[in-house]
Amino acid sequence: MGSESIMKVKAVPAITFYLSLMLTILVLLFGNEPNKSQYILVIATITVFYIAYITNKITSPASLLVISSFVFLGCRPLLSLFANYDYRIADWFIEGYMDDDVILANYAITLMYYGYTLGLILCKNTEKFYPHGPYPEKQLLKIKFLLTLFFLGSIGMVVKGIFFFNFIESNSYVDIYQSNITTPIGYDFLSYLFYCSFFLICAFHIQFRTNKKFLFIAICIAAFSTLKGSRSEAITFLLTVTCIYFNEVKTRNLRLLITMIFVFSVIFVISEFISMWRTGGGFFQLMQGNNPVINFVYGMGVSYLSIYQSVKLQLLSGGYNVTYLFSQLIITCSSIFNVKLSLPEISYSHLASYTANPELYNLGFGLGGSYLAESFLAFGLIGCFIIPFLLLLNLNVLEKYTKNKPIIYFVYYSVLPPILFTPRETLFYFFPYLVKSIFVAFLVTLYIQYKKD
Repeated sequence: MGSESIMKVKAVPAITFYLSLMLTILVLLFGNEPNKSQYILVIATITVFYIAYITNKITSPASLLVISSFVFLGCRPLLSLFANYDYRIADWFIEGYMDDDVILANYAITLMYYGYTLGLILCKNTEKFYPHGPYPEKQLLKIKFLLTLFFLGSIGMVVKGIFFFNFIESNSYVDIYQSNITTPIGYDFLSYLFYCSFFLICAFHIQFRTNKKFLFIAICIAAFSTLKGSRSEAITFLLTVTCIYFNEVKTRNLRLLITMIFVFSVIFVISEFISMWRTGGGFFQLMQGNNPVINFVYGMGVSYLSIYQSVKLQLLSGGYNVTYLFSQLIITCSSIFNVKLSLPEISYSHLASYTANPELYNLGFGLGGSYLAESFLAFGLIGCFIIPFLLLLNLNVLEKYTKNKPIIYFVYYSVLPPILFTPRETLFYFFPYLVKSIFVAFLVTLYIQYKKD
């Protein structure tokens, strides 16, 4: 009965995917440019969101990756069809009106969505099929010890946030990168201690995953990271906390949808306050405009320009380059061994920024990157399907192992925030976090074995 019910559930998304592909082919064959690629992108967007809705919780890691990909990469062409926008007008780094290479950019995002869709269909991941197992009491780390680490880490987060706030107020946001500012000794360690202790608490003490006071305090402390002018760290942590909480709570997707609307409202307010602070504007200037929420979403979709730039670069070079997919691995290893690199030759975000607008790049600004752009440079359009498929499939498959293994739970959720940011970052953006998490997991495992003996 169990296997039959699973197959029945999977039949609906599979049929939906098939019909979506047929409709895409029809539009591709008989549709008219210049909007044909946009129509196909709309079909893929609706398909991936619908299948994510019926196969996963909205707050599952896989669903959150779909949402972040839409916000950072896919929202602009879609909003241009239904609102008063022209996504081909470049508004950051790239100047002027983007040419017909946007068609390939739209197809790249479409294939990303279909890669996600196939990953969702092949790996249905629900709590029903992967229930929690008991955690042996002797393996639990003492909660008093972990809360002490959490308290020390929280102090580090607050002090580090104030340090960056004072620096930006005295100088500017860009000066952080131009001056190669270094934080005082201990600040980075304490801030990592905050995240490390938080995920250890959630891993070994299940009741804290639904402790609203604890989670709220953690979110408030993480918000101090925005004082260095960056929103990504706080936003991805907020999404991860939402995922952790609702993975333990049985609720319908409709209620989760309402909850996510509230969460994104909070993200909207935080993001715009930080953005206005960095640029010296005011929050109420945004609210006085038309459709402030849509303007916010459209603004977040600036990474679309990074995809467009990758298309331009690939067409100009005429070849493929897989180096950029592994840039984070190369940069991490080079920093360990103190090897100097020419970043535009290794990092796609630096290459895109340098080639799109050298003047702004030399001033310390950046266009930003995307793992999808790296996938296009590495394997063309087929890479825009394969890499997203593998990313979401692994994200979904590995989550089920967190149900009964606290060590895996700790490592998985420690690297989830940077993974959710990969649509705007390099593919292995999570690698440094993974190395740290594995090292901590190794120490914890040794401690548990010691206590057993």
